[in-house]
Amino acid sequence: MSPAPVAFSGEQVPGALGLGQLATAAELPEVQVRLGDPAPLADTSTLTPARVRALADPIIRTWVENSGQQLVTRIQQEPPGGLAATGLAACLNVVRQHAVQILAVPDHGLVPGFACRRCGALGRTRTGCAHGASAASAVPDLIEEMAVGTIHNGGQVQAVPDPPGGIAAWLRFPTSHRDNT
Repeated sequence: MSPAPVAFSGEQVPGALGLGQLATAAELPEVQVRLGDPAPLADTSTLTPARVRALADPIIRTWVENSGQQLVTRIQQEPPGGLAATGLAACLNVVRQHAVQILAVPDHGLVPGFACRRCGALGRTRTGCAHGASAASAVPDLIEEMAVGTIHNGGQVQAVPDPPGGIAAWLRFPTSHRDNT
């Protein structure tokens, strides 16, 4: 059974997939890429799951690296008081304010800290919220807690090799009283 023909520029090519269909079909055939060729073609009759992974891995890796670098560049170019926060203190603050659209986290390392059992506030010390030290519990990784909070509030988390300030955030809206260090 051969795949259905696919049309490119009005021309039907039996047994071939176009690159635009690959992402949705999760199939990456033997693609012969030529510069300027908008629709690389391949024969899908010899495609195996192992070959799909082998071909997809470098494409996915490059996309992840590029999108991470674009996020870091955008954060670095944002003027103070704008839609970016860098550093642990500033990011803790904006996560608490539910303002994070994308949290840029380091791809390694742990930052121990504390979380309030009453309000969920995160901090480096037990005295990070109004409920006092008795309400604080140790957490093994503040970054993971911040990532969970960001996702819970509808934001996204992206691991990048070296985010500005060790951790950074792109915000949904400007916040006040932000320590942007």
